[in-house]
Amino acid sequence: MLKNIITIILLFLLFNGTAQRSSRGIDVFTEIKSIPAWYTKDYDPANNIRDYNNVDPTFNKIKKLGSKAIKALMMSLSDTTATTIINSCEGSYLTKGQLAYILINEI
Repeated sequence: MLKNIITIILLFLLFNGTAQRSSRGIDVFTEIKSIPAWYTKDYDPANNIRDYNNVDPTFNKIKKLGSKAIKALMMSLSDTTATTIINSCEGSYLTKGQLAYILINEI
């Protein structure tokens, strides 16, 4: 139940239509060079293997912080600053807010 409430709040914050850049929140996004393969359009769900050994080390470090990172990640959800990570689904770069959402989803 709590997970559902958090998801609803995160979705509201993510799609609230704000195009503001957050001056707060986690700023290690520039160190993350890739996202896990299962967030790309080339991922084969039939394989259904989530190998964290092949995931960006900084991504894994934030993920391992668990609930300690949630508050800082939530403050970054509305950040529209582009990262260097290509969003293969949209053909553009992921924003810091999208990356924060992916990290929250993994936690």
